[in-house]
Amino acid sequence: MVKVQIMGSPQFFCVFALCFCLTKAQIYKIFRTENVVLNGNTTLHIEVPNMERPVTWRCGTRKYECDNVCDKGAEFRVTQSGNSSSLWIRKVTKELLDWTFHDNNYNIGKFDLKTNGFRKAETYEIIQNDNGALSVSATLLIKIPNMLRPTVWKFNNYKYECDRTCANSPEYRVTQDGDISTFWIRNVTKERLTWKFEDDNLESSKFDLKIHSSTRTEIYKITQSGPVALGGSVTLHIEVAGMKRIVGWKNDYGRYECDMTCYNRSNHEVTQNGNSSKLLIRNVTKQDLTWYFCDFYLCSGNYSLKIKAETTGGGGNGSGTGIPGYAIAILCVAGFGIIILGVIFIWKRRSKKETHEDETKNTYNLVHQKPSET
Repeated sequence: MVKVQIMGSPQFFCVFALCFCLTKAQIYKIFRTENVVLNGNTTLHIEVPNMERPVTWRCGTRKYECDNVCDKGAEFRVTQSGNSSSLWIRKVTKELLDWTFHDNNYNIGKFDLKTNGFRKAETYEIIQNDNGALSVSATLLIKIPNMLRPTVWKFNNYKYECDRTCANSPEYRVTQDGDISTFWIRNVTKERLTWKFEDDNLESSKFDLKIHSSTRTEIYKITQSGPVALGGSVTLHIEVAGMKRIVGWKNDYGRYECDMTCYNRSNHEVTQNGNSSKLLIRNVTKQDLTWYFCDFYLCSGNYSLKIKAETTGGGGNGSGTGIPGYAIAILCVAGFGIIILGVIFIWKRRSKKETHEDETKNTYNLVHQKPSET
């Protein structure tokens, strides 16, 4: 009987220790520091009395902890100070919704993102400036709490973003300052009216450009210094109220602009002063016959150069490429002279041939004539 009690003592001690641990363990509430959306980031936080390392955060087979050091990766970060611990999750996915916490003092916390504050991604309003017309510029603006780079504006496979640097081209520009991002489009086209915005905290937000008119809201009138011939020089001029750089003169063969500096090379020179801009073409070629102008806001329609009319050398109604009258006269005289010379040459050859035949005949007769009697 005594042996049974002695053998049973270890089992009894283990059961007692287990019961002690279970009664000591406490389940505490984990809470989030902000709203949670799919593909967004979030921070989970817990406070318990007498927190003791190691502290561990678990989701399925994943675990992140603070012991001698704390896990600090690009996707998950754990902190622990005193009686509080936090877990930062960079990108919440459907596989990362259920989390548990425990420390070395058997403190436990549980959290289910689906039932404790998980929400559907919000749709934020994108604002458009007032232009609202094809072939003009447009600016889109969006404001999102806790905006995080990279911020991206997309149309199908085209994207323009701010990460370490921001897209800044003559046609598209992106800015991001705090919780505000703007997207400037220089020339709105029918093919690119629907744009989508994304940042690193939000899945997406879509926007259809509101087009109030399918024509330009203003007509930019281009004037020309005067008719010009190929190879000559000409100046195009435009006046636009409130003209703003970048200004540019464009056609299918080139683009010449004023931005920080103005283009002045080879046969083309651009100037811009206040509300006026000029394009000087020093040697007009067939590639210079059609132009259009754009400033920061709008673009003009196509402008075709006025070309000087060409006249004929004889003053008649023929085309400018006809043969002059004096040239025709010279050709006629030369042709008549050649004909006369040809006739004289043929006549001389024929006369010479007839003389030769007569001489031959006379010689033959003398040779064959019978000698006369004396």
